Amino acid sequence: MLAIDFDDTLNFSAKHESEFKPNLDLIKILKDKEFYILTARNSSEESLKEIVDFCSSFKIQPIDILFTDNKEKGPYMKANGFSLLVDDKEYQRDSCRKYGAESVSPEEYIENNLNNRFAKLKIAYKKSRR
Repeated sequence: MLAIDFDDTLNFSAKHESEFKPNLDLIKILKDKEFYILTARNSSEESLKEIVDFCSSFKIQPIDILFTDNKEKGPYMKANGFSLLVDDKEYQRDSCRKYGAESVSPEEYIENNLNNRFAKLKIAYKKSRR
């Protein structure tokens, strides 16, 4: 199962800033995926509302939103059975690897998905030419 970080991965605006700055490339990919948001933010009604409002604004639907309260994400990945974390912070990606989960930066995840989509289109095109 896929876990996505919120701050500086899905949303580039500062915490509690009034205007969202979405990672539109990542959002486009997530519209076709089942995923969780796993954020190191402290759990609060204000943070939950901000993330829910963001998801609603950009029409993405995470299965759930989980807060680590500023703790490393590796233990949460293991406890929840998540297999891949997309996160901008290297120390969070390292924490996941220590607990047996894969992790990539947002840029790597986007590039891999774009390459996979291109490969599928190429295969479909070749089949249609036969």
